[in-house]
Amino acid sequence: MARPRKYKDGAKGICITLSPEVYEAIKDNPNRSGYIDQLIRFDLSMNDTCKIDDRLAELNDKAFSLDKDKLTLTKEINALEAQKNALQRMKDNSLNARLKIVETFVGKRATETDIRGWFEARTDKLKECGFSTPKEATEWVKKRMAG
Repeated sequence: MARPRKYKDGAKGICITLSPEVYEAIKDNPNRSGYIDQLIRFDLSMNDTCKIDDRLAELNDKAFSLDKDKLTLTKEINALEAQKNALQRMKDNSLNARLKIVETFVGKRATETDIRGWFEARTDKLKECGFSTPKEATEWVKKRMAG
């Protein structure tokens, strides 16, 4: 027959050495083993809490960094969208100016020579419409007048 176990929960008995001050503090405790076991469990849980706190701090720092990066990217996106909108407005303004000129030429029944001469004399309108040369402007206007 097997020998009965002293500790049914599988506890193990060990021998420890304590300083005289600690021994004097716990010598009258009726369950010194239980008290020491409880202290060790508490200390272990505190270590787990410290590990969790360290990991939380690490994750919070990372989240803050990601939020900062997101704000930087959002700022860049907004700047690019504003730039794109400004370019689109310029393009729309150029197209509107071009179409007004086409209407004027259509109303006057202008010839290619008239159109080229007008653009050569009006470089301000050439630039406003986004053309680089009078020839380019004349060809664009001719196409719109034909269509």
